[in-house]
Amino acid sequence: MPFDALFLTAVRRELESSLTGCRVDKVQQPQRDTLILSMRGAAGGGKLLLTASPNHPRIHLTNEPAENPAQPPMFCMLLRKHLTGGRLVGMQQPEMERLLDLTFDCTDEMGSPTQKHLILEIMGRNSNLILTAEDGRILDCLRRVDFEMSEQRQVLPGLYYHLPPTQGKRDPFAVTQEELTALLAAQRSPRRLDGWLLDTFGGFSPLVCRELAFCLTGDLDTDVSELPEAEKTALAARLHARIEQLRTQPPQPVLLEKDGRPWDFTCLPVTQYGDFVRQEAFDSFSRLLDRFYAARDRADAIRQSSQVIRKTVSNLQARTARKLENQRKELAATHDRERLRRLGVADVIVDPGFGFSKTLDQNYELMARLPELMALIEAPMLVGISRKSMITRLCGISAEGALPGTTALNTAAMLAGAAIIRVHDVAEAVQARDVVAEMHRYSRPSSVVL
Repeated sequence: MPFDALFLTAVRRELESSLTGCRVDKVQQPQRDTLILSMRGAAGGGKLLLTASPNHPRIHLTNEPAENPAQPPMFCMLLRKHLTGGRLVGMQQPEMERLLDLTFDCTDEMGSPTQKHLILEIMGRNSNLILTAEDGRILDCLRRVDFEMSEQRQVLPGLYYHLPPTQGKRDPFAVTQEELTALLAAQRSPRRLDGWLLDTFGGFSPLVCRELAFCLTGDLDTDVSELPEAEKTALAARLHARIEQLRTQPPQPVLLEKDGRPWDFTCLPVTQYGDFVRQEAFDSFSRLLDRFYAARDRADAIRQSSQVIRKTVSNLQARTARKLENQRKELAATHDRERLRRLGVADVIVDPGFGFSKTLDQNYELMARLPELMALIEAPMLVGISRKSMITRLCGISAEGALPGTTALNTAAMLAGAAIIRVHDVAEAVQARDVVAEMHRYSRPSSVVL
C-alpha cells in the first residue's frame, strides 16, 4: 500500500488541524503493535490509531471498535504513565521521510512540566513506535533493536534516539528544473521512467512513480536512456511542473476498488489503470484509511474463520475415512462368517483346543490369557478340559482322580467368559456352573451351556 512520505504528509496535515492542542484521555493497546490514543479538546479530538504492524503500518483517526486484552501490555502501561493528560503540541516529519514525531506537553512524577515524544517509524517490517524523553533518551519502544539485530542503529531504553539512516535519495520538492535535466541526461543505461523516479527520489511510492510516468509520457514503458537530449529537457520541465503541483495543490484521498473490493489508496487521482479500477474520493484521509483497513480486516477475519472451518472439516473427513477403513477391514475379517450365515449356519463356536499339540506351559498360558483370545474372536468360546493331561500331569494323578482339578479349571474358564463347557462329570459341572451364575448375577448375566 502506498503509505509513502507523500501520503504521510497529507495525513499529518489533516491530523494537525484536528488534534493539535488536544489532551490524551486514554491509552489502549488492543494488539501487540497497535496503539489507540483517545484525544479530547477544543480542536475536536478523536481516537488516534498508530500501528507499527509489519504489513500495514499507519496513523489516522478511527471510529472502528477495538477489543482490548484483559491485561494491558507493559508498553501500554508505560505510555499511560507518561502520556495520560499530556497535550499534543506538534507533529514533526523529516522532509519526505516516513516518520512522524508527536510532541506532548506533560508533567513528570514531581509535577514539573516536561515534553515527551512518541515517534512512529513507518518502515515495513522494521516499523516501530518509540517513546522518548525531552532530552531524546529512549524510555521504551515497541520493538527493541540490539547490536546483534543491527550494527548500524540500536533502539533500546536508555540510548539516545537517532533518525533511521537515509537511503541517499533526492528530495523531489527541493530539486530544480536544471538539476532534473542533468539527472535525466546522466541516465545512460536502460531504465524505465517510473523505475528511475523511484531510484532517484525519496518519498514516492511505486504507485506514485508509475502515475507520474504515465501522466508525463502517456505510457509506462518509456526508457529514459533512449530519449533524445531535447526530449529529456522537455521531460524535465514537465516533471518539475508536476512535482510543483504535488507540492502546492491540496491532496485528494482516493480509494481504488477492483472487482467491487477495496484494492489500494492514494492521495491523488490515478489515471494509469483506466476503467480497470473504480475510484472513490473521500473528504478525509482518516475515513479513507478506516474504510480500507476495516474492509481488509473483515476479509482477513473471514479468511481465518474459513481456514479454521476447512481444517475442522478436513480433520473430520480424515477421521471418518479411518473409521470407514477399519470397518472395511473388520468386514473383510468376518467375510467367511457372513457367508456361513447366508448358507444357513446359525452359530459358529470356537474351541481353542486345550491339549492339542500343546505343552503343559502352553495350555496354562492359554487358560490364563483366555480373555485376550475372546476379545479377538466374536463367537462363543467352547472350553474342553475335562480330565485332560494338563491336570493329570500337573497333579501326578490318573484321569479318574482329576475331578477336583477339572472343576477348578471349568470354574476359571466360566469366570473368564467361556460360553460352553464340555464335561464328563455333569453333576459336578452343573454345581460349578450354578455357583458361577450366582456370581455373575451381581455383575452380568451368565449363559454358560454344559
